[in-house]
Amino acid sequence: MVQIIENALTEQELTQIREFNLVEDSSVQQGRKYRNKTLKNDSIDQLSNPVAAFVVEKVKKMIPENHEVCDMVLHTTEQGMQIHSDGNINKKDHKAVLFPINVEGEGAGTIFFDNHYLGEGPMVFAKKNPWGGSNKNKDPKNSKKRNVTADYSVLTNYKETANINEVHKKHLGHIPAENSNGLTIEKIYKWKPGQAVIFDSTQLHCATNHTGYKTACTVFTRRID
Repeated sequence: MVQIIENALTEQELTQIREFNLVEDSSVQQGRKYRNKTLKNDSIDQLSNPVAAFVVEKVKKMIPENHEVCDMVLHTTEQGMQIHSDGNINKKDHKAVLFPINVEGEGAGTIFFDNHYLGEGPMVFAKKNPWGGSNKNKDPKNSKKRNVTADYSVLTNYKETANINEVHKKHLGHIPAENSNGLTIEKIYKWKPGQAVIFDSTQLHCATNHTGYKTACTVFTRRID
């Protein structure tokens, strides 16, 4: 179940994260319409950075005690993310915490579906190729470079007759209508900097239509036995 936390970050903390995100270093991956800054909790322990550290401490108070933080990603984009699940390594229960950091333009949000993928992720669900072009590796039925599947039967709560046509018209213009058929919605969340959103990494979600760039800080956790 999606959980919204009010006042998770102060304005001062948001400013610190925004400034930290602008620092160019080896953790940054720059694309044509996106920029990722990824910090991993590995032998280098990039999460020991002072800004990352205070975000991690906040997350630890939000998630169950039997979870630990593994990655933190600052993601800036003007592209709408397709329908996908996040990481689910070894099919363990994972939690993710999303912090909206910066919003330009209109419409920034996330749709959380009442459908879960319990296999190993991340996984994009697309009956129809949402990227266009002729690259066969972007075809849901023939994907090697991208974790994409057109098999929705592996989802929980999938119903072939279900449709979200009205929601699709309003919020999902960047996603082929076929790709949302059979899914049901738990929550449509409008981004608000300062809030936090906790959800299961197995839960399908996607971006709403938006204009301009937006930045989020997402912290991924995993269950420890």
